Amino acid sequence: ALLIPSQTIVVQVIQYILSKIIKPKILPKLDFKSGIPEEYTSMVIIPTIVKNKEKVHELFSKLEVYYIANKSDNLYFTLLGDCSSGKNEKEPYDNEIIEAGIREINRLNEKYPDNKFNKFNFVYRKRTWNDGENCYLGWERKRGAINQFNEYILKNISNPLSSTIIGTFISQLIKCLVPSFLPSKELPKNKQLFLIISITFILTIKISSYSYTLLLSFS
Repeated sequence: ALLIPSQTIVVQVIQYILSKIIKPKILPKLDFKSGIPEEYTSMVIIPTIVKNKEKVHELFSKLEVYYIANKSDNLYFTLLGDCSSGKNEKEPYDNEIIEAGIREINRLNEKYPDNKFNKFNFVYRKRTWNDGENCYLGWERKRGAINQFNEYILKNISNPLSSTIIGTFISQLIKCLVPSFLPSKELPKNKQLFLIISITFILTIKISSYSYTLLLSFS
């Protein structure tokens, strides 16, 4: 019983000492004042469970605001739709969700055209059987969605998606993935741009034949 408070005190003392010895440093950054250059083309992915077409419309409405706060060349956005749990691998409402997603990305891409590729994208995952939950659902939920999307665009796994409305350019040009949540409150302007500026300087790693960075950032 005495061990737990002792551990807490020791940890707090060590943290205090380290805070005095190790001073905070400013992260080095690249100069992206004119926007993200093509060699650092990035994609913000938003993993979220979608249960109906109304939810799809709500999410894309928020994504539009998210985009306006983070406008930049060579920055793209993907709603990584995760299926809800069900008794069947494919549920009747899946098609409604996919069709709603297609309508929304067409609307946004027409409203905010990009000279190179579609600025907005939508994917919807397949269900797999889960013995623990005794039902079909998306593998490992949001964490699994990010992992599978990462592996899929690097062509390391077969297609884990029921539907993918996304360009074939991804595996060749995307250098930085920024997983994030759609915020419930006002988003600070250019927040994702600031993250990409920092991450591309210090954390770019080589995967396969592409230079690729994964930044876990939850807004």
